[in-house]
Amino acid sequence: MKRIFALSVGIGTYAELPNLKCPRNDAKDFVAVLQSGSDQTHVKLITDKEATKSSIIDELKWLSNNAGPNDTAMLYFSGHGGRQSVSDDQAFLCPVNASPLDSELTCITGQELNLALSAIRSERLIVLLDTCYSGGMREARYRNTFISSGLGKADVNSMVDGTGRVILAASRPDQPAWELHGMRNGLFTNYVLRALRGEVARTDGSIWVSDVFSFVSRGVRQHGCQSPFQRSVGEDFMVLNQRHQKPSLARTEMDQRSLRRAMHRVYDRAELSVLCRDLGFTIEDLPGRTLETQIMDLIDHCQRHELYERLLAQVKEDRPNLAVV
Repeated sequence: MKRIFALSVGIGTYAELPNLKCPRNDAKDFVAVLQSGSDQTHVKLITDKEATKSSIIDELKWLSNNAGPNDTAMLYFSGHGGRQSVSDDQAFLCPVNASPLDSELTCITGQELNLALSAIRSERLIVLLDTCYSGGMREARYRNTFISSGLGKADVNSMVDGTGRVILAASRPDQPAWELHGMRNGLFTNYVLRALRGEVARTDGSIWVSDVFSFVSRGVRQHGCQSPFQRSVGEDFMVLNQRHQKPSLARTEMDQRSLRRAMHRVYDRAELSVLCRDLGFTIEDLPGRTLETQIMDLIDHCQRHELYERLLAQVKEDRPNLAVV
């Protein structure tokens, strides 16, 4: 397994911009999942008051100084970002000290970010941006800020100049990115983490960047509020190798599909909420918005946390005449 060098930034408490709910969790959880998937992970985490413009630039220099051509370099950013207007050529990422009165001085401009990324020698670079939403149910991160639209195609294209370079962004330039009520992470980051924890792992445990994007895009789109996008240069490559065995046999998938359909017939949302509590969490922990997607997320959650057998037992206790597997 190649070495991974990563910088993870999460800013929820701003000096002059509206505060956000999830970015600190986003950045910390991203670090944890990288460390769980590789013994050769070197990562820097900066959040909230530590995430000034100068500190982010300094850590990007650390990334370029340490990630060699054979390593994988990663930048994760969760917080405010975008541009001042759709016609504006200047895109920004907003550090903790970002100010509407002097955006070019206090924000990281697209040119500054591109310059920092171009200095990274790694042949495999992944940039993940979860920007432009603010806390609450289906509220956009850019609400009430001076940032009114997202990164454009030119920004994205310049970030991936080179070979083996990929950017995954939470939403298209004309869309906000969202978080849903009760979620620990932003909607985009929720699916990124699920992918990296092993839900897209192949039979040998390897997780490939193309599989991550496909999973994230499909998962986020089902909520009907944003569309992640990807820009890449070069061939597909492996991101992580999760050491635990992924339960992805056809029989298991078929059993889960049968269970999902059966539960959808006999559970309403109130009953599903009680079932979640019986299993040790709440229905608000599930990212889905409809009953069908929440049942799907419940089964996925139980599979990931070794609760699947308990789920089956509880369903059979609740509905003894229900044939599920």
